[in-house]
Amino acid sequence: MQPTSRVEERARTPYRHLFAHDPNALLPAGERTTQALRTLADSLAESRAESTSPCESSADIPAGMTYLGRFIDHDVHCPSCDSGFERSEARSVIGGGTRGDSLPVGGGLGIDLPDKEVRNERRGALELESIYGRGPKGSPELYENPPAAWGSDPRLEGALLRVGRNAPSAVPDHIMEETRERDLPREDGRAILADQRNAAELLVAQTHLALLRFHNAVARRLAIERYPGSVFEAARTMVRQHFQWIVLHEYLPAVCRADVLHEVRQSRALYPDDEARFIPLEFASLCLHGARATYNYNSVHPSVDVLTAPLHAPLPQSWIVDWRRFHDFEHEGTNRAATLRPRANAIGRGLITGQAIAERLGHAPLTPCELRANASTNERDALEAGGFLERTPLAYFVLKEAEVREGGRTLGRVGSTLVAESLIALLLRAEDSILREPAWKPTLGSGNDFRMRDMLQLAGVA
Repeated sequence: MQPTSRVEERARTPYRHLFAHDPNALLPAGERTTQALRTLADSLAESRAESTSPCESSADIPAGMTYLGRFIDHDVHCPSCDSGFERSEARSVIGGGTRGDSLPVGGGLGIDLPDKEVRNERRGALELESIYGRGPKGSPELYENPPAAWGSDPRLEGALLRVGRNAPSAVPDHIMEETRERDLPREDGRAILADQRNAAELLVAQTHLALLRFHNAVARRLAIERYPGSVFEAARTMVRQHFQWIVLHEYLPAVCRADVLHEVRQSRALYPDDEARFIPLEFASLCLHGARATYNYNSVHPSVDVLTAPLHAPLPQSWIVDWRRFHDFEHEGTNRAATLRPRANAIGRGLITGQAIAERLGHAPLTPCELRANASTNERDALEAGGFLERTPLAYFVLKEAEVREGGRTLGRVGSTLVAESLIALLLRAEDSILREPAWKPTLGSGNDFRMRDMLQLAGVA
């Protein structure tokens, strides 16, 4: 369904730098830089491929958080497909293209940036747009329409999101044999989503599915309680606000330094507090998610490289994730993961250098010795040949900062500042932001708190 021009214009927001940069702070544009970035990306990919296990001494957070981070990234920004980006054949329901991986080195938000006007297909707010699209009227393909879906209660008409059924197969011990509605909605095998990128990786897809089911559980609860207004609108608001709470009180504390997060929440200094919506290029360039890793996925698949796991359509029951192994459920054997493992080809996204950002924030930049630490021979050669020891691509800088200064347990000061400033600002810009309701507390879960485990349980997937 083609969106109207009015809706499309409303959905788009620009990408901008958080602050102006001196030309000397940017990587020089040109083919030489492109090739140097590509060489560094290749060397990084080779060195990371040698170790697929996330169970390192530095691994400190539930592994599910890294895929929640990927979902959040997709939810707040989707580069427009008319700005020179590489896309797959599939198209998002809300107008953005798809990509199962990061943008290529030297393209998209990379070295061609000054010559292109890149627009964000999102509204520039943390509003679960990747779940709801343009709502039941604007994106009807995302919603259950047959009366059989909502039974005899007219309150549920147009209020439920579509989910898919699994193909029968071996059943993991964490689910019942009759469990079948744990897949994304599909037509002819293709996922019907507001953001096709979420169908490209198994754990991101299962995170998306959990949110679809969470919304439906909330809507059904409101119908049972005979909510007097629009069940859909009320359910969407509840789901958005509880998800914002998870981002603010679980995700950000997991990936950011506690002192930096506290400082940002007390006084945001980078992202202007006005009505102008934009996506910071410094945030968009990081790609803080997705790592090649082998996990204990479920009882049927105890050792799975999730980035190379087959993407079945429909998803067999044997590939239903056991979320107890990926989030904090006090479950023995929960997979852990290092906080930051960006994809190698994210290092070319954005012209700004890590040193420039560190200096603007008043932090000591990484030294050449720190940038060489734990790097392979090819990686070191690529750093030196590209001149990247003095002018380092931001995403690589943030990766090394987390690795050498924080032991992989959290992002460093620069990474924590960029992520916290950006996500808190995007949360504040949501129509139903909990930051504009100081007294807001979760009404679901228990004890005025709400975590991923609560959401997964209410969604009936854990």
